[in-house]
Amino acid sequence: MFEGFVDETPGDVPVAAPGPALAEQLLAEDVLASAPEPADHSVSGEAAWEAATSAAIGRLDGWARTTAWVQAQEMLAVEALVTRTVERAEQRPPGTPLDEHLGGVGAAVDSVVAELALTWQVAGRTASRRVDEAVSLVNGIPLAVEAMLDGRLGLAHVRALGAVLLDLDPALAERICRQLLDATPAGAPIARTPAQLAGAARRTAIRLDPGSARRRERAAARERGVHLGAEDHGMATVTAYLPAAEALLLYRTIDAHARRVAPDDPAAAGPEAPDAGVGDEAETSDRSPAARRADALCDLVGLGALAAAGATPVPDEGVGEAPPDAEPDAEPGEPPTESRDTQPAPPTPARARGPARAARDVQVRVLVSADTLLGLDEEPAELVGYGPITAAAARRLAADADATWRRVLTDPRSGAVLDVGHRRYRPPAAMADHVRHRDLTCTFPGCRVPAQACDLDHLVPYNPRDPSGRTAADNLAPDCRHHHRVKHLRGWSVRRDPDGSVLWTTPSGRRYRTVRPVLAPMEITESPPGTSHDDPCVTTTPTPADDLRVVLEHRLRRPVTTAASATTRGDDDAPY
Repeated sequence: MFEGFVDETPGDVPVAAPGPALAEQLLAEDVLASAPEPADHSVSGEAAWEAATSAAIGRLDGWARTTAWVQAQEMLAVEALVTRTVERAEQRPPGTPLDEHLGGVGAAVDSVVAELALTWQVAGRTASRRVDEAVSLVNGIPLAVEAMLDGRLGLAHVRALGAVLLDLDPALAERICRQLLDATPAGAPIARTPAQLAGAARRTAIRLDPGSARRRERAAARERGVHLGAEDHGMATVTAYLPAAEALLLYRTIDAHARRVAPDDPAAAGPEAPDAGVGDEAETSDRSPAARRADALCDLVGLGALAAAGATPVPDEGVGEAPPDAEPDAEPGEPPTESRDTQPAPPTPARARGPARAARDVQVRVLVSADTLLGLDEEPAELVGYGPITAAAARRLAADADATWRRVLTDPRSGAVLDVGHRRYRPPAAMADHVRHRDLTCTFPGCRVPAQACDLDHLVPYNPRDPSGRTAADNLAPDCRHHHRVKHLRGWSVRRDPDGSVLWTTPSGRRYRTVRPVLAPMEITESPPGTSHDDPCVTTTPTPADDLRVVLEHRLRRPVTTAASATTRGDDDAPY
């Protein structure tokens, strides 16, 4: 799958290479830059404001590339100093006091780190981490550090690459790094966020060396665990290191419970809420989304402990079956489905403060080709909301007793999703499902919020009398709640082009194109053109059989007891 965006900003783009000359140029521009009158909202005033904003953003782009250049120079200097120190210590004559009393090479490096800590005015451990990072990145992925010098990458990008590549064979790491960087000319930014770049590196590593990827996956799984850490103000942190699919399932179960267990909670009360405290009535009615998830975690663990002990929580008065005409809640971000029968659910604990609701499905989606599923190749699968996983991990998930499968048609040349389902203001469930499969994430450049956690937004505002404003797949795009709101701010515009890419234009006139995600295609023998499939959610048009590919989508489902509420979108972005 390709993740990234293209900077199509019109006009002059800074071409000066990062370095002292660019820094001097930027300083001069900052001094000479005009400041438009904030109170002037005339046509000329608005034009002057937009021009000044665009120029300021251009200078900030230059400063960002200059910062990366300085950071790369510092890492190169640190690595050179450590290398010289090690070489000198190794060539010291035997029997010197340093060797006899302080440990030789290690002591020499410790001495340099201690002096750097004083120079940088940081703690010794902080200096040690910075030295270790510089040595590891310069020696492990030198091509990425060089890309910082010419403006293609920032330090965050190089750190993200290092987290993936430093564990690989050096030759493989160099091959992947070169492959990721060669398509970007020197001086031009990579047009990927650090997370997108790391995902691309991880995906390529799995594809090029699946055996090593499986070994690393098994080794990491052995390190799984739950840890407790003390925090200030009577708080503590619980962290869990888990396989990605289980972590996604856990988070979405907690999130689903939190969204429905107290539907009357405001989205967030903020720190100014009067008399809000843990256990207070004010706190339970003024909880942020994150606080609701924290409470849901405690609720679900408590319910599990009670169930394991054979006990049943006592329901509050009125807690029990949902109203017979109530509609079950949809998956967050998905439209409500047709009315189904509801059934009683176990009561929720006192913290829930809401009527119990029938168990609902929480889904974890995995996209994997049929060849990979059958063991014919080792192409990486895509865990939606996380990123690439090994073929072996996908096959283990496929063996889950709760797994269900759906065929998804893709274009063999581009790999883009062609169709998933059927063809009002609110899209039908099949159309919404198709859009989310097609785009996978929020369409804002660089945003990785999964499509199933996003609003479905009309790119051209809904107008049943205007063909371009209809509710159709080509006029719908998943936008996370934050970027959905940004889209409607003054000066922003969004357009989908015939190739499926989405072009965002900023108030300053900069343009960024989000490329549609591409799923890895596969070769199969498809049924004759126009024939129907067993799965009613998949439709085809007469197309040559060799122009179709099939990607199988695997869904893991787990029930979670929830409380009654209206179907609403999320209040904030999920971390995956």
